[in-house]
Amino acid sequence: MAHKSDAEIIQHTHNVARFFTEHREVALVLLLGVFVWGWYGYQQMPKRKDPNIPVRVAVASTPWPGATAQQVEQLVTKPIEDTVAQNAWLKPPTPSDYAIRSVNLPGLSLVYVQLDDNTPDPKKQFNDINLKLNYLSGQLPQGAGPIQFNSDFGNTAALMLTVASPPVSEVEVALRARAVRRAIEQVRAGLPRNAPQPRISAVYCFPQSVAAEAVNRSFRLLAQPVLAEKKVSDAHWFEGPGFVGVDLASAMSADQLRAYAQQVMRERLHRSELHPDSWEPAFIRDPRDTEALLAAVADDKYTYRELDDFTDLIQRTLQGAPEVAKISRAGVLPETIYLDYSQQRLAQYGLQPSNLRDLLSARNITLPGGTLEVGPQTVN
Repeated sequence: MAHKSDAEIIQHTHNVARFFTEHREVALVLLLGVFVWGWYGYQQMPKRKDPNIPVRVAVASTPWPGATAQQVEQLVTKPIEDTVAQNAWLKPPTPSDYAIRSVNLPGLSLVYVQLDDNTPDPKKQFNDINLKLNYLSGQLPQGAGPIQFNSDFGNTAALMLTVASPPVSEVEVALRARAVRRAIEQVRAGLPRNAPQPRISAVYCFPQSVAAEAVNRSFRLLAQPVLAEKKVSDAHWFEGPGFVGVDLASAMSADQLRAYAQQVMRERLHRSELHPDSWEPAFIRDPRDTEALLAAVADDKYTYRELDDFTDLIQRTLQGAPEVAKISRAGVLPETIYLDYSQQRLAQYGLQPSNLRDLLSARNITLPGGTLEVGPQTVN
């Protein structure tokens, strides 16, 4: 093999390093292109802590209180499965997995739906299934439904806000105590000389934004059984801004009256019959102790209705943010309207109590059912 000189090797050898050395302008252009490519890739890179992964699974839940699992399967689950199967983008079945899976429980039907991985627009297909299920809701047996279709498994909770009311301030307690003390003194000043003694006043306080009539009803419901059993006597009612009360003649101590009132509440009343914004009752024997006794039972400053308005404003404000997909509120108390009527007056008009339900139904008011209150617990 002939030996090649360095000059021959340099003249006849060509490689990438020699090309970029001899053509530096090409190397600089490509290097600049690599930098631009890297910058563009960095800008387009997903930066979410929880990246948006499309979920192609949804569930249709249908309650049917009182029905057995077999009835739920035959009359609810099977029609739902037939309706869901009409969609053309369901995942092809495999020996170990199916596009439609169902769980039948007493009083509840769960139908899981899975779309194909190549579905171009899963949200559109879920909306199509939801429309068909809404039409099916009107054809289910009486008492079954409505069908609740949940396709938001991909949404993750990123933030939870807790809204709570601060306690009533000392200034407000002092102002309220002044009004309560004045009312008690006026009632006792108007008593005859032979009025039974000793005296004690039961005061029921609540936020001033609540009408006194709404709380006075529940307060009288609580006081009437106590008066009927002759534990106390000579009742004189009074009320003012943010409080209602009754002045009584009783030798029982405040703790004994409080325990007896709690016993009456457990045995004869439900917690829902008492106004949710009212404080615990305060038992005042000496009007000079009014402020200290009210401070011991002071509750929240804002009502549940005001907290509902606050959270609704927060929800509507956050809903406008582009990052927010869904907002749900928990702990909101539903409003309740109590209807008091006279049996004698209904009989004079030839009506029955059952007719009232029909009249309310004609006004498109949904009547709740299946709820039983047992002491402090609610059974659905």
